[in-house]
Amino acid sequence: MALTKVTYGLLSADTSAIDLNIDANTLYVDSSANTVGIGTTSPSTKLHAVGSILSAGVNNASVRVDSLS
Repeated sequence: MALTKVTYGLLSADTSAIDLNIDANTLYVDSSANTVGIGTTSPSTKLHAVGSILSAGVNNASVRVDSLS
């Protein structure tokens, strides 16, 4: 992936055809599927996290739990 522009410390690119992979799969953005993965490069939902997560202030959310540890 090549970024087309770096401005004031922020990354900017035409993301219509570029996926973004930050820190060896820590954060992955699949621009063609409009999904984000944390700890995965193959997010299957809008936000797909692998590992432990902490969420605060969620008021009206749909939550699916695949497994509990």
